[in-house]
Amino acid sequence: MIQIPKTLQQIINYIEETHLINKFEIKRLQDAYKYAQETFFQSVTNEYNENDRLNHSMAVAHFIASWQFDSSVVLASLLHEIPVYNSSLLSTIKTSFGEIIYSILADYLSIYNQFQYYEINDTATNLDTLLSLLQSTHSSAFYIFIAKRICLLSEIQDGTKYELARQTRKLLIPRVKEIHAYRISDILEELCLQIENPHGYYKISSVVHELNSRNCFYKRQFINKLEKIFYNSNKSLLPTSKDASPHLSKKNDIYEYEKYIKQFLDSERSVISLHRYITRHDSSQKDDWKKLKDVHRTAFHNLTLVVMDNFQADSGKSSADLFLCYYEKYLQYDGVTVYGYYHTTKKDSCYFLISDKMKNLYRVFIKTEKEHLQYMYGNIVNNDDIRTNFTYQDHRDRIKVFRKDGHPQFVDNGTTVLDFAFLIHEDIGLKFAYAILNHNSAHLPANTLLNYGDTVDIKTSNGYTADIGWFRFINSNLARNYLVKFFRKNYFHNINGELIRIVTKDGSVAEMEEGSTVLDYAFFVHSEMGLHFDYAIVNDSKKHVGVEYRLKNNDKVVIIMSNIITANYNWFRHLKTHKALDHLIHYYKHKDS
Repeated sequence: MIQIPKTLQQIINYIEETHLINKFEIKRLQDAYKYAQETFFQSVTNEYNENDRLNHSMAVAHFIASWQFDSSVVLASLLHEIPVYNSSLLSTIKTSFGEIIYSILADYLSIYNQFQYYEINDTATNLDTLLSLLQSTHSSAFYIFIAKRICLLSEIQDGTKYELARQTRKLLIPRVKEIHAYRISDILEELCLQIENPHGYYKISSVVHELNSRNCFYKRQFINKLEKIFYNSNKSLLPTSKDASPHLSKKNDIYEYEKYIKQFLDSERSVISLHRYITRHDSSQKDDWKKLKDVHRTAFHNLTLVVMDNFQADSGKSSADLFLCYYEKYLQYDGVTVYGYYHTTKKDSCYFLISDKMKNLYRVFIKTEKEHLQYMYGNIVNNDDIRTNFTYQDHRDRIKVFRKDGHPQFVDNGTTVLDFAFLIHEDIGLKFAYAILNHNSAHLPANTLLNYGDTVDIKTSNGYTADIGWFRFINSNLARNYLVKFFRKNYFHNINGELIRIVTKDGSVAEMEEGSTVLDYAFFVHSEMGLHFDYAIVNDSKKHVGVEYRLKNNDKVVIIMSNIITANYNWFRHLKTHKALDHLIHYYKHKDS
């Protein structure tokens, strides 16, 4: 039986471990909980009571939060039971909680119904339909379905649990493996084993408990020591210099690798992993219990060393090389024996098999961050709904805001509503009219700054409203690039390709496109001359001409530079050549970096 969280606060605490979450989002979660509670109370049946459904929904939300999904997906998981029993309430959910929640739950309902239909009508055509559906729906909706199945397998007590386990093994677990969520598939497989073969499950569990109780104090000391070696800057427990390798003094030694180690994790080996190990040759006839009970043949503990993704690129070594380097420098002097490098039974990972002085065996997995996260959660790690490498320090310059449909979005601190419009879509930015924040009726201008927790609704005009002056109202490179692209397209047509002669300051002759300005010429000579342009003297006139002056054939031009950079966004109106435009674009792309 799974541990059902007692309060919504426990779920919120899980979310806060990996996501910034504000009072507005917490209030939405509280509203969802209250809505679910009221809905379940009104639809009580003999089979389920209000608390059963609510506790089940809380358990599913608990899994979703622990899998590091954001508050929107957790909110949807709190409500996932409602459309199953009354699909007409989806429209109410859309009105109350927004388009994103509605979309996730609508996809969840489709997945739920299709699984139900296939389990009744087991045909290849129906399977193809299901697979197609899983590819086209919210991936987070499928994870809600997986969490629900885990909860059902944990909670269900009647005779239907055997059929549920069979269908899970036949249909759901292969789908979970297809998205590479191997840790989650292990949870499902172990629950199925517990239902389908309770005697075997109990027997393995008993052996594990008995053997883990032996030398438990020594094993914990050994694991703690490994953690200090791999993942602790305090090296007080490392071997002394007289015992250590003579190569430690080399510049390219172990200390070069410390910065790449992100985590050192330890866990007891799962029952399902041990079951695969002892039944790998014949899952029904040759359970090798003798092998399982031999602590010198079976590893009961998993250790995982998580290294940064860029380790191999920076060092030229593999993750396995890192472990061997530590072994050479430290571990061999502390009684550690390495027996080899092996594949898991499912061939989805590799590990070193090592032992301590007492001959207790351990499996040591060396994984990059991406490999570890993929093992834990599957392909969802590439989804914006899940955050797998979060610290508050990382986001000190970022704030969380919401689109009008409730979808959360991280933006840089200092983002304007015009920046946000371009973030949504190029055309929305170019047609920006005004913004509405937090459902207020006030029409806010383009330079309005966003604050943490704002809900942003961008209103557009029928046609393009972009103006050169907008450069003053944007702070993001994305918005700047869209504006540059727009003005470049709309003003560049003045060049007709004909060449004219320009006489330079020293009397030499240069050729420029007809229609070029003195500012184009300044950038033609040198980018710094363009960026520091003050004015130009044409044909020895005493008149100072500005950036907009168009050159004529045989003009003699002298550019006068300022001591400071004078470039501004209005210059995009007066640049006609590719070279000059590229110089100015490059300047604005990199001026704040």
